[in-house]
Amino acid sequence: MSRLLSYPRLAYPRGEQDTKQYISKTVMSKQYHRLLTTIAYALIIASIICNINFYSSFGQGGSSILYAIIGALFDIAKAIIIIALVYMFNNNNDDKYLTEIVSSVLALAILSLLSFGAAFGFLSQINEHYENIRTKESTAYKQKQELIKIAQSQVNALSKYSILPNDTNISSSMKDILDTQAKNSNGKDTGQTVGQITNNCTKNNWYNNRYCSEYHALSNKMQDIAINKQRYNEYNSAVKHYQQLLNSNNHAITNSTQHSMFVNIGNIFNTNATAIKTAFILITSITIELLGSFLLFVNARLLLQFSYKETQKEKTTNKDIQVLDITPNKTSSTTNISENTLPTIINDINKGNLTTLSYRTLQNKYHIGTKTASEIRKKLISMGIANNTKSGFLSIKK
Repeated sequence: MSRLLSYPRLAYPRGEQDTKQYISKTVMSKQYHRLLTTIAYALIIASIICNINFYSSFGQGGSSILYAIIGALFDIAKAIIIIALVYMFNNNNDDKYLTEIVSSVLALAILSLLSFGAAFGFLSQINEHYENIRTKESTAYKQKQELIKIAQSQVNALSKYSILPNDTNISSSMKDILDTQAKNSNGKDTGQTVGQITNNCTKNNWYNNRYCSEYHALSNKMQDIAINKQRYNEYNSAVKHYQQLLNSNNHAITNSTQHSMFVNIGNIFNTNATAIKTAFILITSITIELLGSFLLFVNARLLLQFSYKETQKEKTTNKDIQVLDITPNKTSSTTNISENTLPTIINDINKGNLTTLSYRTLQNKYHIGTKTASEIRKKLISMGIANNTKSGFLSIKK
């Protein structure tokens, strides 16, 4: 199992040739590592921001802040687990951390799924907000808003007819009048009803004048009611039209204007823009999550390797110092000065703090004598760090 969880180590400097190559590439390697660190941290921060924004939308006020903290802690815990995995992988001799590694990988998978969901949700919210703005700024939407205002004004104007008038009692009263037995001027029954003898109060005669005045008044009320019924129907039609405009407007916002990129790609693959948009957001979310975690893992791994390289370089330098030809009559203090000075000089060369190897520079900067400076210059040449130029000066190899 330890073989499955382990991975090959980089070759470290061994001997003068490897030391020479290492020194020439160290500065560039560190620059690449800084760039990698910046990208890794930027992606992790982007993932944290997605978590904070998405989880904060679950609540309001204090609960929103609590959700945001939970979302941030998820990604921070994920970063800590990744760094811990690097350490455990590097020191997993004889399956020492096997249980911890398996548990950490499982926790990392769960946290990654949560972060992926948060990134997908947050990016979807951003896209929806963007599309709503595009929709509201479109000419078609503005025209529809004008139609909605007109429809609303029509509803308001007919709102007093919102109640259906009741003509049941009036109709009953009119029927009673027509069914009344008509009597002549002597008070005797004519054997006919008022409706029969007046042709439903339309025939102009004595009986019409006697019995139909109330009927005509009720008939006028019925005409007013009929007009109100018509207005009531107009009101219902206006309300229905207004609701239809609102629904179509809400549908336009929900299915708002897609980005032209999604539309064009959809046309290429003969599919709708919504599917392209969903796939794009999905791939972006996966990239933020996986690439950020991967680069953080690689960054931590390289940082560990650089630390190991520095240790190995110091060991190699100390071994090389021991072969310096120091005059036997020199005191132990001189030897200690040389042993302490050479690593310092090599370190300054690597950092770019030392650009010239003249006797005066070495003597003044490191407080050494001419003999020691000469021996150190020879050693730097033998190690491949410096070489003699055609003009006879000693220069640092690039």
